[in-house]
Amino acid sequence: MSHYASLKKVSWRKSLLSLSKEDLNCNKGNHLNPEARQYLAINNKYREWAITFKKHTFNLYCVVVVVVVVVVVVVVVVVVVVVIVVVVVVVVVVVVVVVVVVVVVAAVVVIAVVLVVVVVVVIVVVVVVVVVVVVVVVVVVVAVVVIAVVLVVAVVVVIVVVVVVVVAVVVVAVVVVMVVVVVAVVVVVVEVVVAVIVKEEEVLEVVAVAFVVVKAIVADVDYVMIMVANRSSRSDRNNF
Repeated sequence: MSHYASLKKVSWRKSLLSLSKEDLNCNKGNHLNPEARQYLAINNKYREWAITFKKHTFNLYCVVVVVVVVVVVVVVVVVVVVVIVVVVVVVVVVVVVVVVVVVVVAAVVVIAVVLVVVVVVVIVVVVVVVVVVVVVVVVVVVAVVVIAVVLVVAVVVVIVVVVVVVVAVVVVAVVVVMVVVVVAVVVVVVEVVVAVIVKEEEVLEVVAVAFVVVKAIVADVDYVMIMVANRSSRSDRNNF
């Protein structure tokens, strides 16, 4: 009885937990107050629910396992899909970046090649223009030099021709003068001889004429020729 009396203390609920449904049926708890009996009845009902729950625990575990497996599978599938999507996106981005880089590099290379070709063409054109200008300048200089040389040669030739002509004229004049002098001397001598042989009275005149002729030859060749012409005409008149 002392055990049941202790239920009146603070821990009476814990003592009630030790009583089972059979104890209540055996009227062991008849001495309990209504509150204690109600609490014990509720506790026994919870015990029945626990037993029922234990019977269905396996099914619950199976459901939990299935749910966990489904959740894990869903999570794995989602993770795999996300990874695949991320990988595909990364691959696409990398491919796009590579293609863009290749296109940019190709464009830069093409532009550089075009610029190099343009620069080479410009350099070639400039070189050709410079060569043409140099050739034109050389041709002009050569032409000027040739013209100058031709002019110099022409001037020299003209000078030489003039000198030759002058020398020839001088020589011819000297020869003519010498011939005239010789002819005059011969004529005078012949006339003197003829005058001496044919007409003695004309010897002094012939001698005087001879001196005049010689003096005239020394003074003026034209005068000599005039005198010779006069003597010739007078001799012709005398002959007639």
